[in-house]
Amino acid sequence: MSVSIYNKTDNKLSSLANQTELMDSDSTADVTSQIENLTTSVKRNTDEISILSGSCVRMGELNRNAHTAGGTWNCNDPDNINGLLGQINRGDISELGLGTELKLKGTIENVPCIVDGEKSTKTVEYDTYFVCVAVDFLRTTKASSGKRSYTFMPFGSPIGTNVIDNATGLGDVHAYSQTFIQQKVMPVYTAHFKNIFGNNLAEFSDPLPLMINKSATSYTYVNGGGRSVENYGYSDSYTSYSLRLPSEPEIFGHYVTSGCYDNSGMESQLPYFANKPITTALTGLGYDTTSGMWLSSYSGMNYYGYYDIDKRTIHARPANAEFGIYPLLTLVQK
Repeated sequence: MSVSIYNKTDNKLSSLANQTELMDSDSTADVTSQIENLTTSVKRNTDEISILSGSCVRMGELNRNAHTAGGTWNCNDPDNINGLLGQINRGDISELGLGTELKLKGTIENVPCIVDGEKSTKTVEYDTYFVCVAVDFLRTTKASSGKRSYTFMPFGSPIGTNVIDNATGLGDVHAYSQTFIQQKVMPVYTAHFKNIFGNNLAEFSDPLPLMINKSATSYTYVNGGGRSVENYGYSDSYTSYSLRLPSEPEIFGHYVTSGCYDNSGMESQLPYFANKPITTALTGLGYDTTSGMWLSSYSGMNYYGYYDIDKRTIHARPANAEFGIYPLLTLVQK
């Protein structure tokens, strides 16, 4: 191909042997550098989009999560449990959606607890129902990637009461993932509900933060309290889990008492509460509102987030106080 270049001084066109003569070596290097920078930017943006798509709800998902379906499944009847799990495994959403209720009654023995500052065990009895608060919202293990999931939370009454942790001195405080409630109590609860729902009880492999940065004074992504990257440890130290307490953002849509200290790692509001605030969702005839509700968000000074269901107010309470346990439970398609 014949290529010419215009010389303004001589007002003439000069022929070039090929197009590469259009650029000197410096120009070529500059273009190469720009291409490399562009490639790096594309990769970074792709990674960020991947992260956001996993932790946030896209508009289509919001529309699906806004859909309510079904009534109450009496899971005290084994036949009803089989029917429920059958619908989940078939991907049938006709009777499952936000607001679907699972009525459950049971007894959990040998639940770890703290009595007079000492570790002990107790028996927890519950008679409540779990309400679906999210659909396809929380990321389960890679083995269940792409499968439909339903996240439930107890309404009406808690699954017993307990402490977050028996920490008394400021040096004893733990990130939520390392607390007594998550390390000791939730595995016992998990075994109980796995006996009911089998392998449909989801596991999560994404880590919860391992530490609290008590020196954090303001929230930034560089030093984001318990959310900073260095606080997540290494992948070989991640521990999978099935049940955990909800965080302030998951319930209220934002931080209230925790702010820069929050270490739950959970920052997206559960869709049910985006449509129906907890101030109205957890109050009703027959509800046990006396024990309040623990949250997984650390507020500083050994205090964790606490929701007073009776007064409809949120506070921070000492981690070694005993309040209601409302764990999130997710059922996944198999």
